[in-house]
Amino acid sequence: MKNLYTIIITLLLCGMVQAQIDNDSITSGPCEAPQFVVYANGTNAYYYWSDTGSDTTANSDTAVSTGIDTFLIIYRPQSGSAQDNMYEIVNGDEAVITGLLPLTNYITWMAKICDGDTSAIDPAAYFTTG
Repeated sequence: MKNLYTIIITLLLCGMVQAQIDNDSITSGPCEAPQFVVYANGTNAYYYWSDTGSDTTANSDTAVSTGIDTFLIIYRPQSGSAQDNMYEIVNGDEAVITGLLPLTNYITWMAKICDGDTSAIDPAAYFTTG
């Protein structure tokens, strides 16, 4: 799906951080969207990805490495629109989204959060709940 749009979101992570996500941008360097896979089992979605970098967070004038990367999972039913997007902020290299609608086709993306900014969105993945 080549629906290019810009989403402005406000994340509650170390205070109010405004992040702009543009799935038409190309990001290189340490803040790249992770490549991920997602599997549905019942009404749960299991996300797995690999990322070798470690997140850094600005603390006063010094960047401090937290050692744990922070990611944004964006998902919605395929029949929905951008206004129906749901967001989860997760750490590590896997996540489970529970309580999804049964027998529903979903579309999902991931981005990485680096120093209060958000990477480009990874290409969309699709899954269907049981």
